Amino acid sequence: MLKSLIRKQLLEMWQGYFIDRKTGKARTKTGTVFFFLLLVVLFLGLGYAFYSLAGGLGGAILGNGFNWLYFALMGLLSMALGVFGSVFNTYAGVYLPKDNELLLSLPIPGKMLLFARLTGVYLTSLMYSAWVWIPVIIAYWLMVPVNVLNVAFPVLMTFVIALFVTVLSCILGWVVALIASKAKGKSFVTLFLSLAVIALYYFVYFKIVGSISEILSHIAELGNTVKSWLHYSYLLGKASDGDVLSMLLVTGLTLVLAGLCFLVLSKTFTKLSVVSASSNRKKKVIADYTKKPVKTALLNREYKHFTSVSTWMLNGGFGLMLLPIGAVVLLIKRGAIREFLPEIATEIPKLYALLPVLFPAAVCLILSVNAISTVAVSMEGKTIWQLQSLPLDPWEILRAKEKMSVQLNLYPAIFFVLVCGTVLQFKWWETALICVAVWFFIWAFSDFGLFLNLKMPNFSWTNVASLTKQSMPVVISMFGGWGLCAAVGFGGSFLAKFAPVWTVLCAYILLFLILWLVLHSWLKKKGTKIFVSL
Repeated sequence: MLKSLIRKQLLEMWQGYFIDRKTGKARTKTGTVFFFLLLVVLFLGLGYAFYSLAGGLGGAILGNGFNWLYFALMGLLSMALGVFGSVFNTYAGVYLPKDNELLLSLPIPGKMLLFARLTGVYLTSLMYSAWVWIPVIIAYWLMVPVNVLNVAFPVLMTFVIALFVTVLSCILGWVVALIASKAKGKSFVTLFLSLAVIALYYFVYFKIVGSISEILSHIAELGNTVKSWLHYSYLLGKASDGDVLSMLLVTGLTLVLAGLCFLVLSKTFTKLSVVSASSNRKKKVIADYTKKPVKTALLNREYKHFTSVSTWMLNGGFGLMLLPIGAVVLLIKRGAIREFLPEIATEIPKLYALLPVLFPAAVCLILSVNAISTVAVSMEGKTIWQLQSLPLDPWEILRAKEKMSVQLNLYPAIFFVLVCGTVLQFKWWETALICVAVWFFIWAFSDFGLFLNLKMPNFSWTNVASLTKQSMPVVISMFGGWGLCAAVGFGGSFLAKFAPVWTVLCAYILLFLILWLVLHSWLKKKGTKIFVSL
């Protein structure tokens, strides 16, 4: 039975990449291979960034008797990224799957179902933590003499770190589930707690990046601090450097923590799963029968749906949070930035001249992370027939989903552009043209998300996290958006050699306008027919 539950969990996580949910048939080999090639490119690209960071830190520490400190610090970063990647899925993946109540009503022990759910959390933790840890190991092997122990132990530590990350993610997910079971604003509680984890991750990451030069002159003090206050990291570092006793201790401690965590979770899993499921059901409320225009009613419905699903808000609107935060940071640091700008203008005049050209591509790159319209149709689930049965023009329904995505993206993006234009001292007309370009990109990207979702819908999902992070439309829209932004940035830089900045920005506007008009026309004509037949 446990084997079947684990197999079911793995199929839920990955079958979207091999099975077309709309037809129920296997995807083409070309499409599957193309997708995994994109994953490899992404893994290698970010992996190289972590390898560079590890190389800089290793040059400061390795060979000075503090090899363990190298692994301890990079292990903290690996855990931070692992928690960052898996904590968003833990609450939704363990407590909120739609089939929890059904499975618990069967003669299936709650502990067995919990173990199967946690298998998915562990694999997610392994993927994200290994993203940092594998480049760390490679950098270490290239900088120190290797032997059997310091080759084998770091590799084994990959799985130990993933298990520790799973424990941390489960604790945070359990806390969120416990608070959400007693709080009214469950979605926003989940959102704010998850954002706190993101803030902690970036704090740790940038502290390590900014402290490499300081570490070089204070290795002993830093080592004593880690040994005293972060003893687990100390043992992890010693074990990864080939110490047998530390390897046994850190592995045993992690297994004990995992066992205790599972024991605690199993005591409350059934209760919290039932409470979470029941809290998602419609409650009796006093109805508001105030007559509203159809367009307004549909748009309000979309907003209520979006704000009621914390996983959708977090995974689908992550870029929306980055933009205002970035704007505030720029305002706080505007003095230092403006002092630094003349140096860039003097030492790298070409880059300084290209800032207004490259900036729109950077903003659109952040916006490409948002998967709001990309899953808006699939989020209807098996109740989509309710919308289809209404005496409404299907275009009005799609239009409401489009407008919600546009409005959610537009205001943070324009605020960010205006702040950056002021801090970076762009000319007023440059800032205005950038705003227009970003505005048309948001329309085009929102329509592109709807296009993908209508072509590749998924109404049989059981986990919102897998829908908003791992579905094919989300992957294609994100990578497609990144590819378009890269092409725009490179193309604009090339065009700027022969034309003034205003011409390049107008070219951006024209490109995004054409893309939007094409997609908008498709949605209005063919998209509505597809929606009716879903």
